[in-house]
Amino acid sequence: MSEQKTIKLTPDQKRRALVALCFGSILFGFVLLEIAARVMGYRAYSVPSNNLKSISPKGPYFHKHEGLGYTHKSGVFDVTLITDYEFTTTHDPNGFRVTSETPESHIGKPEIWMMGCSFTHGWSLQDNQTFPWLLQTEFADHRIRNMGISGYGTFQSRLLFQEMLKTEAKPKLVVYVYGKFHHFRNTFPRRHRKAQAPHNRMGPLSLPYARFDESGELEYYETPLAYNPWPLMNVSAGVHMLESIYNTKDSRSHQADQVAAELVRRWAVFCKEQGIEFVVAGISSDSQVMLDFCKDIGIKNVFIAVPLSEDIHRNVPHDSHPSPLANTIYAERLTEFLEPLLEEVEQ
Repeated sequence: MSEQKTIKLTPDQKRRALVALCFGSILFGFVLLEIAARVMGYRAYSVPSNNLKSISPKGPYFHKHEGLGYTHKSGVFDVTLITDYEFTTTHDPNGFRVTSETPESHIGKPEIWMMGCSFTHGWSLQDNQTFPWLLQTEFADHRIRNMGISGYGTFQSRLLFQEMLKTEAKPKLVVYVYGKFHHFRNTFPRRHRKAQAPHNRMGPLSLPYARFDESGELEYYETPLAYNPWPLMNVSAGVHMLESIYNTKDSRSHQADQVAAELVRRWAVFCKEQGIEFVVAGISSDSQVMLDFCKDIGIKNVFIAVPLSEDIHRNVPHDSHPSPLANTIYAERLTEFLEPLLEEVEQ
């Protein structure tokens, strides 16, 4: 019987073998992660493209604003999307979209301020297709002001409201056009930075946001609009998946739903103290939870949403924002709600 020889590794060879084993295990795990991520639909990160082709006149559509971050510029803008669909937005000297061909004729009348985001502003629609314009035709004895700013959430809308009160007479009524997608805009987590920062064309920009501090008090902050991708996520679907999971957990940690509710409550309290009627209009299909909260604490509210899962309610194939039909429905539902409310307020 032959005698087996035992091969003894030197300490240096053992170290190299261990390193090779660790590296191989990591590489194998990375390959499995990459396969799993791609099967789940993830891809390596790339900056999402928008559907904007050009704006005339050339130059910025927004400008920086100390405190608000940014607002729309005043002027008339002809916008072309990548489908070659064209629309025109007309902004008054404050940067607010006009609601009438003769806006000066409504100056001096009791005012209704419509506060919100691009849904209120009416992105991808002609001026006369937006629901604030349609409301102006229904309420000729009032001045409807479209103060919707693209990308705004509850906090920026409220800051804009307070900013306008410094130079403008109090409105008779303010309508905050609410969508649940505003929540992350209020707390400004990493996932929102990821969506916003790549499309910033205004240079260094700081945005306001709100979060609860360690003692549970709502505090207001300001931060630069910046986003730092994780290493390798632009070439690896697996790393991108892990980053997305982290972003979701990060977003939840900031209690965005509770922050939004507290912002709305404070806004309503302020309006009551100032003698201004305050209404929350739910424009997203998932806004009922907020409206129920408003009902419980005595804030007037109305559900105006339409199912944006249906193509007739979106401006497809050009854009995913609400269509002219959706805006007509918004205007009809708001008119039905506001008519008796205004009669009650003005008695």
